Amino acid sequence: MPRPRKSMGILPDNIRQEGRLTYTPFYTVAEMQVFASIGLATLLALPACASFQGNLNYDSPSRRHPNLGINVPVVSLRSHKRGAVAFQPSQLNFTHGVASGDPYADSVIIWTRVAPSLLSSDSNVTVQGTVPLYNHDTEPYIQADANPVCVDWRVMQAAGNSNISVASGRAYTTGDIDYTVKVEATGLRPFTAYNYQFNVCGSNNTSPVGLTKTAPAADADVDELKFAVFSCSNYPTGYFNPYGNAARKAQHDYVVHLGDYIYEGAARGERAHDPPRVLFSLFDYRTRHGQYRTDPDLQLLSRDFAWIATWDDHGELTTDLTELTATDKHAEVANNGYRDGFSGLNNTEESFRNDGPSISVDQRKMNAVRAYFEWMPIRYVNLKRDQDSVWDWWVLADADSSQVDMDDNLRIWRNFRMGKLMDLIVLDTRNYDRSITTLGWNNDYIDLLVDDASRSLMGSHQENWFYRQLSESADRGATWRIIGNQIIFSRIIESFGINADNWNGYTANRNRTLKHLYDNNIGNNVFLAGDSHQNWVSDLVWLGEKDYNDATGAGALGVEFAGTAVSSTGVRKPLNGTDADARARIDQSPVLQWQDGYYRGYFVMSVGRDRIETQFFGSPSVATRNAYDIPLANFTVLAGDNRLERPVAGGSVESGSLRGGEVEHTNLTLDTETGAWEFIAQSDQMGPLAVDIGANWVHRGSTGSNPIVDLAKETGTPLHRWNENTLLVDSEGSLLATSEANNALKQVWEVLEAAMEHSKSCSEHIDSATSLYSYFETWCDRAIYDSTMTQHQVDLVLAMSQMWGAYVGDRVELQSLKYFFLEDCIEGEDCFIPTNYEKIMARISSIPLAQAQVQLNTIMTCLEVPEDGQYPVCLTTSDGKKQLFDDVVLTTPLGWLKQHKESIRPLHPRIASAIESMSFGRLEKVLIEFPSAFWVPAEAGLASGPDGTVSFVHWLSPSYATTTNPRRWRLECVSFHAFPEPYRRNILLFYTFGDCSTHITTSIRELQDKTRHRWLQEFFEPYYSRLPGYSKTYAPLRFLATEWGNDEFAGNGSYSNFQVGMTDAAEDVETMRHGMPGQHIWFAGEHTAPFDGLGTVAGAYTSGEEVAKRILNSRQHIGVSMGIVRLKWGGTILA
Repeated sequence: MPRPRKSMGILPDNIRQEGRLTYTPFYTVAEMQVFASIGLATLLALPACASFQGNLNYDSPSRRHPNLGINVPVVSLRSHKRGAVAFQPSQLNFTHGVASGDPYADSVIIWTRVAPSLLSSDSNVTVQGTVPLYNHDTEPYIQADANPVCVDWRVMQAAGNSNISVASGRAYTTGDIDYTVKVEATGLRPFTAYNYQFNVCGSNNTSPVGLTKTAPAADADVDELKFAVFSCSNYPTGYFNPYGNAARKAQHDYVVHLGDYIYEGAARGERAHDPPRVLFSLFDYRTRHGQYRTDPDLQLLSRDFAWIATWDDHGELTTDLTELTATDKHAEVANNGYRDGFSGLNNTEESFRNDGPSISVDQRKMNAVRAYFEWMPIRYVNLKRDQDSVWDWWVLADADSSQVDMDDNLRIWRNFRMGKLMDLIVLDTRNYDRSITTLGWNNDYIDLLVDDASRSLMGSHQENWFYRQLSESADRGATWRIIGNQIIFSRIIESFGINADNWNGYTANRNRTLKHLYDNNIGNNVFLAGDSHQNWVSDLVWLGEKDYNDATGAGALGVEFAGTAVSSTGVRKPLNGTDADARARIDQSPVLQWQDGYYRGYFVMSVGRDRIETQFFGSPSVATRNAYDIPLANFTVLAGDNRLERPVAGGSVESGSLRGGEVEHTNLTLDTETGAWEFIAQSDQMGPLAVDIGANWVHRGSTGSNPIVDLAKETGTPLHRWNENTLLVDSEGSLLATSEANNALKQVWEVLEAAMEHSKSCSEHIDSATSLYSYFETWCDRAIYDSTMTQHQVDLVLAMSQMWGAYVGDRVELQSLKYFFLEDCIEGEDCFIPTNYEKIMARISSIPLAQAQVQLNTIMTCLEVPEDGQYPVCLTTSDGKKQLFDDVVLTTPLGWLKQHKESIRPLHPRIASAIESMSFGRLEKVLIEFPSAFWVPAEAGLASGPDGTVSFVHWLSPSYATTTNPRRWRLECVSFHAFPEPYRRNILLFYTFGDCSTHITTSIRELQDKTRHRWLQEFFEPYYSRLPGYSKTYAPLRFLATEWGNDEFAGNGSYSNFQVGMTDAAEDVETMRHGMPGQHIWFAGEHTAPFDGLGTVAGAYTSGEEVAKRILNSRQHIGVSMGIVRLKWGGTILA
């Protein structure tokens, strides 16, 4: 049997057949003897070679890298080895769903994995050294998988749910390619939707049914094509909610993924990386790909849409060893690749020996590429096998083959001609022959090179191909040129200058691109980008060479849409902080029209003949798996205008900063599972689970009934009941014995319960100036007199009585004993929501949001009430508009009512008096996340409580923090580590109240990012550092502090309380609850709740129900039109 030269690209002329290049697999003498001994009958029983060649994953991704391929004849012969036992269909599963990609007009790639388990092969043989391709039999995993798995596949036309196959075939797979199956379904019609499915041969073991679509023919007239564009999906840093949202909405034809599809790090947490190490080996990369494809939202989007993907410099082909401990790194500051290496692993002997497990840059890239092409529905090299040959002779296909021609640099850049409408040109600006980039240690050097003419992001081969594609697209009359690349093209100026890891670091390459477009009068260009984990929209301009007007867009020759991440970490700032950053970028970068760094998400681009419409969407939180989707901004580009249509985004966006426009934080959110629009008020700044910035507790009250508890059960929202295990730190900073702390806490509650009964029975006889603290003093004096407590115990109870401030938002000395009974909610069993109110709020709001008219971001300035009781009530908003209503319900916070009584004209004098006399608290929360829960008994070396957890920590008035807390405010917190799995987290939630809260909110009002973090750390460190087990290694990871005291629309405070000096508190509440029915004005909220629900979520809910009943009862004979106005201050108007 003749042997060809080993290079697949250089073949002897004497084996050229029928215009095609062919070559024979390289067999040893021993192998040929094995073949001869099998005999003709055995050969006839072998799996058909065409079935093997139908699985593209047996090919090498590059014709110049044959050692990435699999020797099919040897694989075929394994089934005849002694002891080989084939898998039964019942032993196999379609472990990772199905996928499709790289649509052509007549074909599409379809993919699945069928295997005995989720586990990947741990062998690197297919990419190891120069060993012959046929020696896979020496590996243990080959012994276990000696029989190939047979898979049939078929494609059916989707229209009419047809079950008739229009294309079908059979393929085999083995552990050599990680049991993946990837075939090209050919003979299809252009721009047609198809279903597809796999099944284990001879069985009813089937895969899910997938949905895909072919591309339009290059010369077809197409009205519209829609693309959902994604990038940067880091598994540990969040759930892939944007994938699921786009899939459920199904508003696009194809998916474009611009890279960072996987990450190669070793992050821990709820969705910890698997394997738990930085990736180097083929097994590592296969396992990581497999982990990603277990995500249900990724499976859904892959199942129902054809993907067009490219890689970036995380995960797929990168080597950032700093991710051994980090959860995420921005591509622009680490992990950067170029032609000779990466930031974490350079192509040097020193780096080879010290920066990894002795795996070189080239070998690691080979491993990553092998796994990428196995697991992604992407076309292989321009390499096919001759289906007529029993021995599976190799064929180097013609240039017009349907496979992508990849050269020695493992090319992924390619072009899709989609009708006369557009060309989608996919680039590789990361790994293909790229000039050196910023590597962390060479930034000053790169700053000197950014303008060098020799620098290229793409290498000369790709760069010239790119310019040729642009010209050919224009010459063939395509309306649009859509360029999919990884990194931001436009010149953006940051606070630190330019980011030299994107096109800013390759000025000459960008200028050559712009020159080609301008010189050849090529317009209608749209650049797509990912990488940065933020949203950017710009006009495409050659600044410094061409005149440009940022107000009109004149002088541009296209636009750029750069999208945020699916889940990778963005800017760790609250919304107002990211908005401020965006404004600074807009001010410094004339081409930049919109910027947002807060949301994770994606965008959908609708390409039409006369315009492109692009919609950006954000996920309010990726810390939990949810179906919430927020519209962020909409942009229009008219064909021939070569700029964003003005006013940009219609003059208004949801977040960030818009040049010449407004930002309106509506928080209007679509539930993509139910189709309902909702409002979500949570933060995902504390990691894996979103947290409520408002209420956490569910107070049952003395009656024991609670509608919120019922809603929690109905929606599957978990409820946590705390144990009484308490840590108590005394005034000197020493930890008291757990038994002593628990006993003191028990005694405090005994006093509170006694005070409650005293207030209920004797309220009318109690002086209004008497405080709850006075009752504590009297009770303790009696205990000393009766010798039931020692002086030390009494002192401890009095000190602990200050904890009451965390319930009502101010000092216990200000709590009225006379009206203490109005705090009846302290009785009964209280619960805590360890996740958030998300599902409960969705349930409550579903009906009004579906059936009412909603106005968002609307500030009320005046409510004019007809004194004669005639209709209508007139409401004036800050924009001067007047709206008329039959009835108005004000659910504004009590603090807002106090500040805006004059807005209600006229306001009944008794209601004005009630509003003025009622008081409200100053409760704030500060959440602190640590690397570990060092304070729990097992880690701290303490005796554990009954269930081994600590729930509460109290710090008595400290004498050891005079610099940051000279007034010695006491503090307390609850431990999120006391939650059961999967809600347990290394977080302490501090409650502050009164002057302490005011001090904190005032101090951090203007602080951002690191300065804010530093201030909070300095303030709270004296307390958490007193906990057992603490050391500097447990420094906080992040802080989240509420600022209700700084929020005008929250009334600059929290909820109602009843302080000393009030003389008619109960009547005040009842007056507010009664409202002004004669004038059709009603009040609802926690301050008008039943007495056992004042100041609680359940009370606010109940008060709203009661008002609604009263309105309906008053109008039972009159038709009423219902509408809801959502006011910026958080209130609701029901009309």
